Amino acid sequence: MTELASENAMNDQPKVQRIIEMKFPITWLIGFAMLLSSGILAVYTKFTDYGRDIQVLTATVNNLNAKTDTRDDRITAVVQEMIQVKAGSAALTERMSRAESDLKESRGVIEELRRNQRWMPK
Repeated sequence: MTELASENAMNDQPKVQRIIEMKFPITWLIGFAMLLSSGILAVYTKFTDYGRDIQVLTATVNNLNAKTDTRDDRITAVVQEMIQVKAGSAALTERMSRAESDLKESRGVIEELRRNQRWMPK
């Protein structure tokens, strides 16, 4: 009997449903759907704006790279020119020092001739 009594006691207790059934009003569902779709649309437009910004930045970077290449070419040309000018300057400095030494020698010879003329009888 104890088994029957315990079985009857279990049957008398209300059964607990494990699944909870949620019912939402249609206005909430429509509102949530609109909110979700507007959020997705906002994200999509933001990504397309980012895509346009990336295209503009890419074009700007390409333009700056072209300008940088042109600048580098100009700098290389200026450096080459400076090297040539330095080489020419060194050659001119050498020639000027030779000319100065020749001039000093000539002055010495002229002074010597002048001195010799003074002592020479006329």
